[in-house]
Amino acid sequence: MIILKIFKNESGVSELVGIMLTLLILVIYLGILQAYEVPKWNKELEKQEFDRVYSDFLDFRSNVEDVSMKNIPKTSSMHMGVRYPERFMLRNPGQGSYGIITTYPLNISISYSGIIKNYTSMGIVYEMKGLSEFPKLVYENGMVIKDYGYWSFSDDENHMTTNDSIFVPLLLGIEPASSLEMKTFNIFPIPQKYYSSSSFSSMNMTIETRYPEIWANMSNASRPSGSRFSVDRMNKSIKINDIFGYDVNPTTLPNTTDLPLNIAYVGMIPFGNSYSGGVTGTLGGSVNCASPGKEVTKKGQGCIDIQTSNKASQFIIQNIAMVENSTSSLRFSVKDSKNIEWTVDVKPTSDSNGSITLFSVDQKKPPGTCTWIHEPPNSLNLTDCYRSVGISIPNLLYVEKIHSDILHVNFLVN
Repeated sequence: MIILKIFKNESGVSELVGIMLTLLILVIYLGILQAYEVPKWNKELEKQEFDRVYSDFLDFRSNVEDVSMKNIPKTSSMHMGVRYPERFMLRNPGQGSYGIITTYPLNISISYSGIIKNYTSMGIVYEMKGLSEFPKLVYENGMVIKDYGYWSFSDDENHMTTNDSIFVPLLLGIEPASSLEMKTFNIFPIPQKYYSSSSFSSMNMTIETRYPEIWANMSNASRPSGSRFSVDRMNKSIKINDIFGYDVNPTTLPNTTDLPLNIAYVGMIPFGNSYSGGVTGTLGGSVNCASPGKEVTKKGQGCIDIQTSNKASQFIIQNIAMVENSTSSLRFSVKDSKNIEWTVDVKPTSDSNGSITLFSVDQKKPPGTCTWIHEPPNSLNLTDCYRSVGISIPNLLYVEKIHSDILHVNFLVN
């Protein structure tokens, strides 16, 4: 009978039921957090990390340009992934999302003066592995691209061409990587001893791409005069043709076959005023001979695309500064893409004050004499000479010789 009385005692049941309901609610709440909120929080962390990686990619591109242009080594850091934080009573699906870096080869072919040079650069691909789906980030030929798989997009610009130069980045030695942590790339410029310069008349370049549609939609209005920029979608290549050097302006190309394989090197395949391996383009500085003119102090300087002969209103060498009591020599040439060339040898003579008292002008090409005017105190007007030689655009004015007794001169062509 005592046992029956114990079973019939219902005191405390409501409290027990309340505790069980509270625990049930807590379990349901934790289950909702685990199922919906934890992935949501982690995805937000991944989104923030992806934005940082994209910023790192842009910095990497900038560092590649700095190393190759300024000839200084740099360290470039890239966030690879993110660790999920510990959460009390909740469980993460793993340590975090991680990043994978892979590379692919890019063939570059350069032909000039019967010579063909072949290079293998590389593209870099970053892919985040986690809860969310993100596009691949791609660095290719100086451009950052977002690859969604079914389509690709870039809000970058065409960095390979400017009005007077070509910049084709050459990237070597980047190793594949997979990590949650930050990855550091020590990037070195290709040493100057591996570069050599060659003058050329005309040059053609073919650069491989895996994203021809992206490149085809990029503006190529800014490029050296006379050159042609096109994209071969079928063969997945970028072509830059008819880059004129006029047998004067050199290209400075590296020899990459002897470089160590375990070091990340970057360089530039340049033309014109580009800078690579410590070698500057021959024209240097400004390439404008229009008002107020181009000041020249040494051999190898000059201007690109001066006014054509039939439209020139003036061709004047002005503000000539000389050492006193000396006779010196200045030789320059103007050559266009049709191989029409005008070469003039000028010999000024100065008095004890450094003022020019006499000019000797010898037109080498085309042979013959021309009408020139000495405009005191220190200017030489060659306008009539220039008008008669038939120079067209694109063209190059190049100083072949300037003796040390001539301190500086100014070319003014309008």
